[in-house]
Amino acid sequence: MYKLFKIATIPVLFSVVLITACGDDDEIVEPTVKGIGTLDFTRYIAVGNSLTAGFQSGALLVDGQENSYPTLITDQIAATDGGSYTMTQPLVNYPGISGVDDGGVFELTFVDGEPVVARSTLTQPTGPTVAAPYHNLGVPGAYSTDVTVAISGATSWLAVIGSPNGFFDLVVQGKTQATLMTEAQPSFVTMWIGNND
Repeated sequence: MYKLFKIATIPVLFSVVLITACGDDDEIVEPTVKGIGTLDFTRYIAVGNSLTAGFQSGALLVDGQENSYPTLITDQIAATDGGSYTMTQPLVNYPGISGVDDGGVFELTFVDGEPVVARSTLTQPTGPTVAAPYHNLGVPGAYSTDVTVAISGATSWLAVIGSPNGFFDLVVQGKTQATLMTEAQPSFVTMWIGNND
């Protein structure tokens, strides 16, 4: 009962403070965010792991890459500057690259009327169609230490346990994510890393 009383007291006290702080003669001041309107997106670089790269349905594939959060941010930037801004990334065509075997994206099929999920192995992926360096430096399976250490699959953290991360060979091509980001002299950076750790 005491715990419930303590929990119920918090919103009541907050309401009392809020009501007392507002008077009839108080001027309404709109909230402002310092720096808004001065952000510079001319050189946007995204660093991270599979969530940054657009890894979906078990593979790195153009469908997921074009819906990655850096691409969505870029679309918003382009909408405000007349469409001149683009995000370069190593787009991988169907069936994509899973990184764990020779298959591609997971697909739902039906065998004897029963649903079956399996990796596509119909064709080999083609891509990327744009040369590095990329604006989207997301590497599926990347660990936090990889950002400043991995220059290839052989130097990735997963290589330590005998499973080199080949996505580094595709994305960073001989330099770390941190080095590529620095060399790009970005005006704006997003980073999503750590959930694999």
